[in-house]
Amino acid sequence: MEKEQFVSLVNALVVDLERQKQLSDLGIDIELSESYGAIEEYLESVLDLHPDECYGDDLSYFLYEADCGNKWRPGMITIQGKDMPLRDVEDLWKLITFSQFEPSVS
Repeated sequence: MEKEQFVSLVNALVVDLERQKQLSDLGIDIELSESYGAIEEYLESVLDLHPDECYGDDLSYFLYEADCGNKWRPGMITIQGKDMPLRDVEDLWKLITFSQFEPSVS
């Protein structure tokens, strides 16, 4: 998968999550769109992401735990002693592609 396609698809997920949060703040509860689930499953399968027991995979961690990068703080993710930013979709791409080529990363 090319970076541009990845960024576009993840940005679609981010927009859907933000829309859901805005409506929830107004007291309107909605489910995420069907396209959200389809895009998430597609990305997980194409990128061969393997969830761990604590955080899920990098994509899920970015979307939910890090709130699409909004909750990222220095030191949250370190790889081989080096801080790995997760502020936005570009950083997520770097993390996923780095993880694919570095088998010792945990």
